[in-house]
Amino acid sequence: MSIWQSVNAALALLSKRDKVLLGIAVVIQLSLAFLDLAGVALFGVVAALSASAVTGQPVPLLQGPLELLGLEEVDPVVLAFALAGIAGMLLIIK
Repeated sequence: MSIWQSVNAALALLSKRDKVLLGIAVVIQLSLAFLDLAGVALFGVVAALSASAVTGQPVPLLQGPLELLGLEEVDPVVLAFALAGIAGMLLIIK
């Protein structure tokens, strides 16, 4: 028996209402996983901004997105603090 056959057999045991509830639970779980991903990614950006603030050299990878958002003139330390706060809130909200 393949994995797909096993999953289909297990889903066949559920009522229509239970299948809908399972679908809702899966969507909620995926949304929470994306919040985690966004929070961790923002902490990576914070680390890169902090490193660039210490060395005084801008990170080329971040210049494009910062210009797109109009944040290229913001002090890197202030931006790092703000992004760290946003990342922390994303992880706490979860």
